[in-house]
Amino acid sequence: MVQYYKDHETKLGFRLLWFKTFLERTTTVLPEEKRKVEERLDTLDQLLEQSSFVLKQRERGKEEGGLHMAQQILVDIVKMRYPTLADLAQNRAEHTRQPDALREVISLIVAAPDENTVRFILSTPSAA
Repeated sequence: MVQYYKDHETKLGFRLLWFKTFLERTTTVLPEEKRKVEERLDTLDQLLEQSSFVLKQRERGKEEGGLHMAQQILVDIVKMRYPTLADLAQNRAEHTRQPDALREVISLIVAAPDENTVRFILSTPSAA
């Protein structure tokens, strides 16, 4: 299989993933036979781990996780310090898609001397 799919590693990865999924769900294969097949498939997991598709998905997940974390931090900080601005912070978080831009806004808010300054920061569109 590895030789056959050598130029299509993503396709092989998907097929192995589907096969493993069906194997886990089936009730017609004896547990001992499932174990043997799973042991063999485990040796092929490395192919999935090295697949460009899997690597891209992981990177995308990390980016989305970083964005979500920064959005949540922004909202949490504003809720704690200036509860009346929570909706404005939520709106800003939802409309800012760059983690670096959110981190900059967070830094400005943490250093802001008062609620009016924070309101201005949250209302000003970011450059990013």
